[in-house]
Amino acid sequence: MTDYISNILDNRKLRLSFIATIVVAIIAYTFKFTNAAYGWDNVAISLNKVYPSFGGAKWLGWSTPLLTMLQSIPWLDGVIGTLLMSVTVYILILTFDVETLAGIIATAAICQVSPTIIMVNTYGYSLAFYLALLFSVLGAYLLVSSNKLSIKQIMLAIICIAVSAGYYGAFLTTTFTVLFLKILMDIFYGKTFKEVSRTCTAFIGIPVIAVAIFYLILRILLAVSGQQLQAYGGENNISSLGSIISFLSFKRIADVYGACLYYYIYRSFTPHLLTVIIFILFAVAIIVLLKRKVLVIRDSAKNVALAVVIILLMPVAMGFLGLFTTQIHELMYFGYSMPYLTVVVVCELLYKTYRSDDSNVKFIKSLEIVISCLLVAYIYFGIVLANTVAIRASSYMQSTYALCIRVVDRIECTEGFTGEEQVCVIYCPSEGDSYIDSTGLTSIPILDDLWNVSDSRVNGLNDFNVPLFIRNIMGVPVDVKQYTSLDSFYEDCDLSDLEESQISDMEMFPNNSCVRKVGNRIVVMLNRGIEELEQ
Repeated sequence: MTDYISNILDNRKLRLSFIATIVVAIIAYTFKFTNAAYGWDNVAISLNKVYPSFGGAKWLGWSTPLLTMLQSIPWLDGVIGTLLMSVTVYILILTFDVETLAGIIATAAICQVSPTIIMVNTYGYSLAFYLALLFSVLGAYLLVSSNKLSIKQIMLAIICIAVSAGYYGAFLTTTFTVLFLKILMDIFYGKTFKEVSRTCTAFIGIPVIAVAIFYLILRILLAVSGQQLQAYGGENNISSLGSIISFLSFKRIADVYGACLYYYIYRSFTPHLLTVIIFILFAVAIIVLLKRKVLVIRDSAKNVALAVVIILLMPVAMGFLGLFTTQIHELMYFGYSMPYLTVVVVCELLYKTYRSDDSNVKFIKSLEIVISCLLVAYIYFGIVLANTVAIRASSYMQSTYALCIRVVDRIECTEGFTGEEQVCVIYCPSEGDSYIDSTGLTSIPILDDLWNVSDSRVNGLNDFNVPLFIRNIMGVPVDVKQYTSLDSFYEDCDLSDLEESQISDMEMFPNNSCVRKVGNRIVVMLNRGIEELEQ
């Protein structure tokens, strides 16, 4: 055992991967790990109850809270998550053949400050995402680790990819993106068209088989449990082959390409055009390395054609979830961070050419330095963003907590309150000129791309946060239900004419008549909505 541990510690890449990943985590996420901030889905998660959900698309996700004894503990989640990310970074370093100390640090930092990981750390029970990511890159590595795949490697890769999908299917895009990038690297590293074609068949075919097995398991679990896939996230679009086919369209394919362009040109979570400049210089570096024969394309006509096809299909690999759902968000974006690792590899290749004495060495050195500096800027902005999101999440919780205290105080002071009534909160998000919409946190443009900080959710006022915050976080023993429109409230409740009249006379929060007992209900009028105000 001692020798085994000693061998691990002697592994330079493994050692540096862990050190770099942990250091970046400390810089980017210390505030988050040491400050519990319950918001968004985290509020919806009961703090001490987890039930198996074998029938959903995330049929393994329920198991991760068991690692922390069913508790959402930011510090422990952060420690375990960082260790899992360290292993992920090490696998990616092996996959992309990153060699230098600077390259290893850059790889760790790019992964750690990915918008996906920033958002992962705003959720409760984040370990499911880390495990999904780990298995997704492990599945890809098993396929690229040798030129001749064994049956054992293929089976293990299929299991890893299927398990990744079972935890969180969005990370399948990472598997496909890494494999597509490795195909391109094989082409530029001088492999023949026959070799690349064989690799291409394996890299696409085996993950597709893994996805098919995942889907088969899902269908079996749905049949056994009697559950149905939820509409959220478009899961119900994969409930059957018929629904998958019916949802696919040329518009969905066009949207996938549009989302890719939008991400890199506008929504890359850095100052606009920084990513564009990085990849333009990256293309220049590729041309320079080809001219110097550091990179070589054999069977040029066939391999160039194949490279063009792979590049054209890359947006589909990075964002194919958009083919099945319109509800794409930051947790599904990790695949978009993978091309930056090829930039790191190219910088290493430029660095290795410094020994040359020809007249172009100064240009090559300058190109490498400029690209490296731009990558440092990209990483720095990611660190700033990670800290800012964590601080604003804390402010978000405090804002929500302050609002809910005021609302609960109004409820408990309502004449006739017994605690047995149903509390009906009426709030129409982003509608009307209510007092709530004009309070809270100010907008920061660069953050508007990551999460809609300028909308009403900064006050905890989305479809579920007020009632669940009151129950789950504050522990107030009242039955709270929230309605996003007066119409839905009227449809759900059998009200008399007198009761409807009493509600129509109510003012919006924080006016005196914003909380009123109506029949056997207590109604809280946070925001009527613009349509109601115009009537």
